[in-house]
Amino acid sequence: MRKSPQPLTNFGQGYYISNQLGRRNLNPNQIAYLRGKRYETEKKIVSNESGANQYTKEVGSHLATQPKTSEVLGSEYGVHKSTIIRNANFAKVIDILPEEVKNDVLSGEEKISRTMTDAILDFDKPTQKKFIKEKNGITFLTIWRRNFEP
Repeated sequence: MRKSPQPLTNFGQGYYISNQLGRRNLNPNQIAYLRGKRYETEKKIVSNESGANQYTKEVGSHLATQPKTSEVLGSEYGVHKSTIIRNANFAKVIDILPEEVKNDVLSGEEKISRTMTDAILDFDKPTQKKFIKEKNGITFLTIWRRNFEP
């Protein structure tokens, strides 16, 4: 995956991610990461462009409730909404990791389990920052893997 030369808007980033997901040469980690990033960006997009609120007079029938972003993306990709939420958590953890480890995980050389992802997100921010720090080529992730994973 190439980095974009300029920052993208939410709509531009959504298009870029959709374009990347349309390719067939992505491994499961890359697919999960891109789905998670798309979920995060689409949550930020304002869905109430008309500016209606509870005091706006309704014309016709009741305003239809909009489906959740995870449900929309889940139906688009053919997976359950909880898979999309897990992918978003995976993407958050990948963004915390150092660049070398991030590339290894996305290429499929390193693996991060769902339990490890949940555990990392349960840490407070200073502990999460330990994942970024690298000392003598060893990250906290490798120490975690040695001590806590079977």
